[in-house]
Parts: sequence; structure tokens; C-alpha cells
Amino acid sequence: MDWTLAFGAALTTGGLFVLYGLRAQKAWRASVRRELLAYLGVVRPQWEVAGVTGDRLDLRLPGGEEVTCRLQRLVAAAGATPANDLAARHALFAAWLGVLEEHVRSLALDAERDLPRLRPRLVPAAFVAAQEGRAALPCADLGAGDLRVVFVLDGRESVRYLNAEALAELGLDVARALALARENLRDSLPQSTVREVVDGGAERRVAVGDTYDAARVLVVGEHLAVGERVVARIPDRDTLVLSPWPDDGNFGPASQGAGAAGDRDPLCATPLAVSALGITAAAGSRTG
Repeated sequence: MDWTLAFGAALTTGGLFVLYGLRAQKAWRASVRRELLAYLGVVRPQWEVAGVTGDRLDLRLPGGEEVTCRLQRLVAAAGATPANDLAARHALFAAWLGVLEEHVRSLALDAERDLPRLRPRLVPAAFVAAQEGRAALPCADLGAGDLRVVFVLDGRESVRYLNAEALAELGLDVARALALARENLRDSLPQSTVREVVDGGAERRVAVGDTYDAARVLVVGEHLAVGERVVARIPDRDTLVLSPWPDDGNFGPASQGAGAAGDRDPLCATPLAVSALGITAAAGSRTG
């Protein structure tokens, strides 16, 4: 017998078994995630599933909170139950839900701790209109386009959208929240970026990737002197493109730097503003 061929055949057969095992495990984990989502849909129908990526589950709660859950341990524990024992998995889901709700209840707001975490977020007007009841979001009008500014608390893994009750708990109304959110975001847009557009005539794309790139349009004017203007385009949440003000005042079509709709990252592909916005110096901005 050719032992080389026999050994190779054994490796191939073993590899097939490993591949089959990995596929079966992946399918089982996906099945457990589907069961969890179905369970939540029954026992917490008011919770919105904002996203599912692998073993990560993003939830949006009625009060506006966004919670990110890591499901590795839960899925592993549920995966150890017999396939036909749905009751056992429901018991695990219930225990997990109890821990999660206890965590959510611990998220009481504290002005000293939370005000530095306040950030603005740009969303389509339709997004605001879709939030009802306690989940309704106070917002400010951007002043151009079909965009609104809502307020979130920035977190390491997620953000919490602030409803009217939460803003009041922090001692804020919309005007004060907007001023503070802009102040908290101001230092994240370097003045040099804006000056390269104004003084150098260059187009600059801001894409830090922290989910606040579009919102940085709110602080561009603070880096402009009186009489200076730039053009801003905001194709999605994670992109801000700044261009020199055209001599003829015609913004024209969105520039190539803003990206076509089909080229956007699907994770942040919700269009915000297709048309361009004219940005002028803000009150209290630099004077030269």
C-alpha cells in the first residue's frame, strides 16, 4: 500500500469531518440565536432589535437606551442543551433576561458622570417621527435639509438615545443639550482640517469612524472666520466631506469624495443628506 496516499486520504477524510462539524456547530448557534429573538419577541415585544452580528445583539429599549449584548456564553450554554429541549433554553433565556434588565435598571442618569458623554447625532426626520410615546426623541432642526439632531450618551460599546424624560433628569432642554453636545464634540474636529479646505482649496473627508462624523458638521463653523464659507456633504452617518465654496455659488452634484450610495458600508448605509450644505462662520467663531 502506498502509505503516502493512505495518509493523505485519512487527512482528507478527517478534514471533511472537521468541516462538517464546524458547519453543524455554526448552524446550531444560528438556530439558538433565532430562538432567542423569537423569545424576546414574545416576552418583550416593545424592545427593538437594532442589529444582530455574529454573537453580538444590539437592542433599543422603549426609553431610548441602546444596549449591546455579547451572546457567546449564552449561546454556548444553550448549545449544550438537547436540540429538542426548547424549555431548557427558554429557562436560560429567562435567566439571561433577568440579568440584562437588572443592568438596565442600574443605568440611572447622573449629571456629573453623564454630561461629558453627551453627543449629538444626525438622523433623518423620519427616524424621529417613528419614535413614539416614552421613546419619542427631543430634537433640534439642523436648519437645512431633512435632518434632525438628537442626543445620545456615548458609551464604549453602545450609545443611549435620550428621550425627554432623560434630558430633564440631566437638567437639560433641547437648546442647552445642543450647546453642550457641540462643545463635547468640538475638539474632535481639528481646526487644521477646516483650514486646509478654506486656505488650501482642498477637499477633506472626515471619517473617524466613531459614529459622530456626520454630526461634526455642527462644529465646522466654529473654525471659520467671519465671511468664510465651506460646502459640506453628509452621505451617511460615518462620513463628512468638506469642500471649498465654489466661486459661482453652485454646489453642483455630490462630489466623488462623498461616495455613491452603492459604495457605502452597509453597516452605516442609511442616507442622511444627498444635497450639499453651505456652512458659514458660527457666532463666537475665530475672527481671523
